[in-house]
Amino acid sequence: MFYKFASDKDLMGFDKDIERFRRLDQLIRLESTGSPRELAEKMNVSERKIYGCLESMKMMGAPIHYNRHRQSYVYGKKGKFQLGFEEFRFVSQPRDASD
Repeated sequence: MFYKFASDKDLMGFDKDIERFRRLDQLIRLESTGSPRELAEKMNVSERKIYGCLESMKMMGAPIHYNRHRQSYVYGKKGKFQLGFEEFRFVSQPRDASD
């Protein structure tokens, strides 16, 4: 999802999408999404919206799959989904003696 904001209403929709991704990530990490229908009910959206969000997250690199034993969507690797800017923090390297 790439956004071009034409109005404040568009920006509010973007905020809802970000919050939806955060909540979905939390439920996936807790392995408590339930079935797609249950997840849609928990998040107060349609199943179609859930499938769209999951597909977007996968396109952005999230290793999501449904675990039938746990009856939940899960990540295939340890981690969490993040949206936003992250500042790189560099560890200073020792200077060369010839400097």
